[in-house]
This record gives sequence, structure tokens and C-alpha cells, in this order.
Amino acid sequence: MTSSTRSIMIYIDTNIIIYSYFNPEDSKHITSKHIIEELMSENNLILSPLTLQELIFVFNKLGMDKREIFEIYELFSKYSKYSLSIKLIKDSCQLCFDIDSLRRINDAVHLKFAEKYADKLITFDNDFKIFQGHTDFEIEIL
Repeated sequence: MTSSTRSIMIYIDTNIIIYSYFNPEDSKHITSKHIIEELMSENNLILSPLTLQELIFVFNKLGMDKREIFEIYELFSKYSKYSLSIKLIKDSCQLCFDIDSLRRINDAVHLKFAEKYADKLITFDNDFKIFQGHTDFEIEIL
């Protein structure tokens, strides 16, 4: 790899990580684990601080042991290298106003973060379809 070549960075929505820890016989579990393992092995994974916050919230809500939650947080925090800025939050709010759906603010923050720091966003969440007409950014909905 030359110094001018950078690796392709992939942003995964929180649901990819959540599915990788639950229902081992489910196809989403298998797909999620494969995606995460591949991205980690190639060092192509990028996450936002919002992803980490959502992980803690959801895993706690699902009754996971707090020590296990902390271990998962520690594992994935290595892939969260950038902060959320006020400008990124403002741009996310503007996008939500544009699509007339303020309830999708977290998804908009994920998207705006991915647009800034990644090359692609992967999710299981069909709600991201609403953004596809408002960005040229690649969103892969599994």
C-alpha cells in the first residue's frame, strides 16, 4: 500500500453489533459476526461515540451482565477515534427537518458521522431508506 492509498472504512450501525451477541442460530447473528470479524481483521471498522452509548444502553436493557457490557465497550471503543461535533449534530438536525422526521435523529447522526469519516454504512435498519434520497453516501441495508 502506498502512502497515498488509504483503506476503505466501513461504519456499522449499532444493530449490527447487537445482533452479533444474540440469537446464535439467527441469520442476522451469523451475518453480523462475519461482518465484524472481517472489518476488525482488516482494520476497516469505524464507529462513533453514539454507537458506544447505544451499545451500553441496549445491552443493559436486554439484561446483559455489566462486566460483559464493559468488556464489549472496551473492545469496540478502539474503533471510535473521532468525536461528535456540534456541527455534525446541527447537520443531523437539519437532515431530520428536511425529511420531516425528528424521531430519526440518532440514525441521522450515524449517517452524518459515516459521511464524514467512512466510505460506507452497513445496517439492518430499513428506516435508513428515508435518507437515501438525501445523500450520495453508500448505505447498505441488509
